[in-house]
Amino acid sequence: MGNKILKSLLIVNILASIYFIYFLFKNDILPQSYRLILIIILLLNIIISIFLCLKINSKSRFKVLLGIMFFIICAFNIFVPYTLNKSLSSLNAIQDDNNSNLKNSNLDSSDESEKNPDSKINNNEGFLLYFSGIDSYGQIDKISRTDADILMAIRPKDKKILMVSIPRDTYVPIAGKGNNQKDKLTHSGIYGINSTVQTINNLFGVNIDYYVRVNFTSVEKIVDLLGGIDVENDHNFKVRDKVFEKGTIHLNGKETLDFARERHSFKDGDIQRGKNQQKVLKALIKKGSNPSIILNMNEYLQIFEEYVRTDMPREDILKLVNMEISNPGSWNIENISLKGQGKMGLKSYAMPGSNLYMYLPDEGSIREISDQIKELIGEKTNE
Repeated sequence: MGNKILKSLLIVNILASIYFIYFLFKNDILPQSYRLILIIILLLNIIISIFLCLKINSKSRFKVLLGIMFFIICAFNIFVPYTLNKSLSSLNAIQDDNNSNLKNSNLDSSDESEKNPDSKINNNEGFLLYFSGIDSYGQIDKISRTDADILMAIRPKDKKILMVSIPRDTYVPIAGKGNNQKDKLTHSGIYGINSTVQTINNLFGVNIDYYVRVNFTSVEKIVDLLGGIDVENDHNFKVRDKVFEKGTIHLNGKETLDFARERHSFKDGDIQRGKNQQKVLKALIKKGSNPSIILNMNEYLQIFEEYVRTDMPREDILKLVNMEISNPGSWNIENISLKGQGKMGLKSYAMPGSNLYMYLPDEGSIREISDQIKELIGEKTNE
């Protein structure tokens, strides 16, 4: 009976190893060199299992030890693909559906065609990622104004990021259902994510490749799951009962949200708020690129399923993860902000007749930011 059980276990192990190899070939899980090493190990496991199946007999010694060892190997060959497959399902779940109401169906076809569907990560090229934080709690799949607008030029092969903060009150022509009428950038969010993306494209003369969309609940949940983040605070200020001391401070999810949203405590208001939002995003990148986080990605993806949306294809997300595994280490992040000046009394297309605060962007600052973006990722314009 012992021989039959051991042989059955070896056969299951062989089948599980064959499936594992198929799974690795089918999906871009792990960098190519890592996959090759794992496939070689699995092939050796299959060969050894076949040999033992042929040689095992009633007089074979160490059957119990072999049974325990191959039970563990078999469990590994079943559990790991199952876990990785759950991660792939989570990556699919955070994808924004092209037919979602978050998309702006009223954009001109020319606007839509400008967004190149080809991967920008195939050859470690630089690419543009727009980070949108909307002013709502709860489920992410709803339309709302933008509260944080950060454009990132990313060059993975050199681990460089140029992070551009755009004040939410920036007075610009709003694309899509905004009919190119001037208004606050934050109001573009009520017309859909594509409206905001195209508005920023038009502002800097670039083509954003991907976006990531979160809300207030997303920030709280993700930061708490990461065990909090550390940021370098430039000013002493207070939000309700919480005092944010100057210097390096550790923040939980709720504190992070308050830190990123406060503006009334600062002389330069929205500009400092944008800088604080950049500090939060920088801290999240630093914490999220830790190898221990990547190796436990499935736990984090479960939160992302509910509270994060992106149009970056699953394949490109996996490429970035694989590149980080192959080339771990800190990123060189440069932070800049769009300069301008505040003004009252300008017309709002979304809220006609209202006397709202607007932020008039400086043309020189727009050109400077555009030039820096193109220098980092290569010439890429929408003209």
